[in-house]
Amino acid sequence: MFGNYPESEDEEIKGPSIVAYNLFKEMSKYYDVEFYSLKRGRKNCNSTEKKVHFLSSFELFRRLLYNKYDLLHVTNAIGRTYFIIKLARFFKRFKMLYTANGSAKTEAEHGMCPRPFISVLAEKGMVLSSNHVVCVSELLKNREIEHYGIDEKKVSVIGSGIDIEEMQKESLNKKKEGDTKKSMKRILTVGTAIVKNIDGLIEEFLKINRDDVELYIIGGENENIREIKSKFAKNNNMSRVKFTGAISHKEVLQYYKNGDIYVQASFWDAYPIAVLEALAFGLPVIVTDRVGTCSIIENGTNGLVVKHDEKGAIRKAIEKLLDSEELRRKLGTNGYELAKRQSWGKVGKEYKKIYDELI
Repeated sequence: MFGNYPESEDEEIKGPSIVAYNLFKEMSKYYDVEFYSLKRGRKNCNSTEKKVHFLSSFELFRRLLYNKYDLLHVTNAIGRTYFIIKLARFFKRFKMLYTANGSAKTEAEHGMCPRPFISVLAEKGMVLSSNHVVCVSELLKNREIEHYGIDEKKVSVIGSGIDIEEMQKESLNKKKEGDTKKSMKRILTVGTAIVKNIDGLIEEFLKINRDDVELYIIGGENENIREIKSKFAKNNNMSRVKFTGAISHKEVLQYYKNGDIYVQASFWDAYPIAVLEALAFGLPVIVTDRVGTCSIIENGTNGLVVKHDEKGAIRKAIEKLLDSEELRRKLGTNGYELAKRQSWGKVGKEYKKIYDELI
């Protein structure tokens, strides 16, 4: 298996490392798995996992060429990694499974790739040359087929999971008092990239004519956020919009614990794990139809799904939840049950079926 892996016990697991770390853990229950990760700047990596190896580009090439294995599972391959794998496969034919967690081409279109040409080329190469491709959502699957013309028969959809035990431990401490006993309602969203549509979310939120609600933007400050702050600086209601800045995952969980509604207003989001985490905390969620997790949400039953390009849709959905404690409780309860079915254990079993077919 190849991907990004935490380089030490102290490093927080986030971003691409979440998928790699959990898939390695799950697949190791069924197979003898070794994990390769390129060194990312540190000379010494001190992971306690004996089967995790941090390698230079040359060391990775040598292992791919000379080690014996039945399958290479790549959880992310941007830039040089793809070319290393491509060169190794020129000399040695081996089966390869690729997990697509996002769309480099879509991100490049929105200026989110530092090296767009290389990233898109690598993504295209991985998608077309792999024996099988797993996309984290139907949304992403359709995008990859559209972009690269990949045969639909060689593509499966398996969403990411969440650490159910961790979520349950934290959510047990969530206040059990009714919403009516708290004066201020808290709306949350996680992520500050341009595709998260924070600009549009704030614009809709500021049109809500209520003083008992706050919007929390959780995530690090970037150029997008600085532009947004400048754009709305003269709006008097911006005091109700809070920016947390970069915080740890433990701190994010505290926000879920004290939140009331979760919104993912993205105009592109392959499969945000934050939505699953919010569901696990019993929060009613609102997502657009361009958020990959919309495929597991039944509109009006365990969440609300709105059209990404319908003017006022997000605001109306928020107001609908603010006006009905009964609806918030219904969606929150059903959403929690949905989240319990999205464990990494379940994800691992679905991947096992693909492994068995390829090996």
